[in-house]
Formats: sequence, structure tokens, C-alpha cells
Amino acid sequence: MCKGGNSLTPNSPVEHDMRRALGRFEIGSIVFFGVIFVGIGILLFSEGRLWYGGSMVAIGGWIILDILERTRNRHRSEPTAHPPSNVSADRYQLTGRSSQVRKTLQTASRPLPKAELTERTDLSEAELEPILEIAESKGTVSRVGTGYELTDEREGVRHSIRAFVGPLVRRLLRPLRLFRPSG
Repeated sequence: MCKGGNSLTPNSPVEHDMRRALGRFEIGSIVFFGVIFVGIGILLFSEGRLWYGGSMVAIGGWIILDILERTRNRHRSEPTAHPPSNVSADRYQLTGRSSQVRKTLQTASRPLPKAELTERTDLSEAELEPILEIAESKGTVSRVGTGYELTDEREGVRHSIRAFVGPLVRRLLRPLRLFRPSG
């Protein structure tokens, strides 16, 4: 316990205030860094170094837009216990059930028939049918004879390229979300 009765227990008001202050410092320092890049870029650009100046301005602008987008959309990255208001409750439940089916197929040593899947997941055939249909259309589940199995989506060069390039492209394009209409 600190003097004055304040303790630094998790989620205490003091800890919350400290986290907010550190977050503001981080944001301010990143924006400062971006402004420095833009300033150096403008100086280089005015001296006739078009490629260097333009690159520095672009990098600095990206840094500034990225931190603005991150602070604007910080609440979206936090997980929620309830479905978002724009997602129907049926779809939210379908997602939970599909992960249950995926886990069951993952632990199975052989393709499972629909009857056995309903038994292992405690889902009715009417609940299981749309899940299998969606999973088959996405290519995560394949039908083998009379049963279903999880396709190995981690194989091949195509998956490796997607696993590396996908997050990189999303990260580079993230600041452009600022220019989308909100709603």
C-alpha cells in the first residue's frame, strides 16, 4: 500500500491514470516523429532532392495517419463479451458453433459422418447443416466419402505467401481507413 491509501493493484484508478498518461506520451512521441519526417522531407524536397523529400513526406504522413487511425479505432480492437450491435444474434451463435465443429473435426482421427458430428457437438442436424455448408464453401472442411474432415489449410506455398503478405498489406493500408465514411 502506498502512502495516502492508494495502491497499485490491477485496474486501480491510479494504474488507470498512469496507463492513460503513458498512452498519451506514446501517441505524442509518434506524432512528433512523423512531423520530423515530414519536415525533413519538405527541406529535402525544396533543395531539389525530389525522391528523398517525397519519400520522407510520404513516410511521415503515413506515420501520422496511422497513429490517428489507431487512436480513433482503439475501441474496436478490444474484445467484447456481447455480439456487436450490427451483427445478428443468429450469426454470432453460428460463429461459436462453427468453432465447436472445427475443434471436433480437428481432434478426430478420421472423417466424421454427419450423425457422429451431431452427437459429438450436441448440435441438431438443422444447426449443423449451414455450418458445414459455409465451411465447405470456404474450403476449410471437405467431404470425404460419407464423412467430413478439416482440410489442412497450412499447406503449400500459397498459404505461406498469404500468411506473410496479408498482414503486411493490411498494416500498410490501415491508415487509409480514416478516409472511409463512418457508420
